[in-house]
Amino acid sequence: MLLPEPDTTRVATISRTQPTLIPGPTFDASTLSEPVLQQFHRNLRAVEQVLAGATQSSVSEKEGIPRSTLSRLVSRTRQRGQIACVPHGSYRRATSLHPAFQECIRRLFLLPTRLSMTAIREHTEMQQVAARLSKETGTTVKLPSYKQVRTAVQHLKMDPELVAMREGAKSVARPHESAESFVLSIPAPALLTQVDEHTMDLYVVTPDGTTVASRVHAAVLICVKTAAILGAVLALGPLKEEDYMRLVKVSMERKDHLVGINGCEHSWPCFGKPAIIFHDRGKVFTSERARQVLVDRLGMITEQAPPYAPSAKGTVESLFRWMTERFEKRLPNTSYGVHDAETAAQAGGMTLEERAHSPQSRASSGSNRMTHASPRPL
Repeated sequence: MLLPEPDTTRVATISRTQPTLIPGPTFDASTLSEPVLQQFHRNLRAVEQVLAGATQSSVSEKEGIPRSTLSRLVSRTRQRGQIACVPHGSYRRATSLHPAFQECIRRLFLLPTRLSMTAIREHTEMQQVAARLSKETGTTVKLPSYKQVRTAVQHLKMDPELVAMREGAKSVARPHESAESFVLSIPAPALLTQVDEHTMDLYVVTPDGTTVASRVHAAVLICVKTAAILGAVLALGPLKEEDYMRLVKVSMERKDHLVGINGCEHSWPCFGKPAIIFHDRGKVFTSERARQVLVDRLGMITEQAPPYAPSAKGTVESLFRWMTERFEKRLPNTSYGVHDAETAAQAGGMTLEERAHSPQSRASSGSNRMTHASPRPL
């Protein structure tokens, strides 16, 4: 019995997916906001019409896109795909400049002579790199064009560290950061403290009018998280190592006796053991004796602030700025604004007792805390 032969004719299937005219990878537009999504679909629709054969003039008039913008959009879309249609899309074109030329341009850019773009392009090192690449590849490698060198230099100028190195800056500009977020990141009070020294031009005299000192030195240890003054010391001469050790001792003790001795109106409930002391580049906290007392005996950590960066100790610097601008001008017998300041200050000199019990020193809690530490004996 003969069976009928099966029908072997192939039936063409119709694909329901419409082939796209845009080459390259696709883009998921579901993450875009509504205004950006509408603009993306408009750009995509305009590019598809141009690639389908429509003229750019008619498409630009229909979609409301300038013709020059549409031409660049079509060119970028052919290279990058649909992501080029995203408004303000974040993508970067791959440079065609050889890495050896990039490294040479970077090295020439950082020279202290500050070469121009033309000097970099025509430099002998660039010619040597081209000769070396030609020998390695076996083909002639041309020097980069002026446009390629200009683009590479512009990218280097966008790096603040490279610009600071080229200009010979003493330090790199720190980026702007939120002080509040940094303070909130500190887990506990007294974990990070800052210490610094400040001088005040004050004439200190004895009861018979003899001048003892014309400048008072003060040091403050302040908590970064709470901005509370943990300790303060005053001295009639430059602060020494024992003064800073006394400052650390005062910061760990209660201040009730100092409040009672000086007759202060406000309490000083700030004390604690600092975990990290952030100081300047002086040798007070880096000496062998200070290391034995602070690190070995008390278990503290001392860190040096970077040079020429006062913002690194912004908490204690803001206190000293307040003292200079507000506190010192409100002291009695202040000669601020007088032409002969030295004579006026000598005429209105203060004794140590008057300095410690002046009404202005008890006016605010900030200045009150500053004057609680007993001065050095004469």
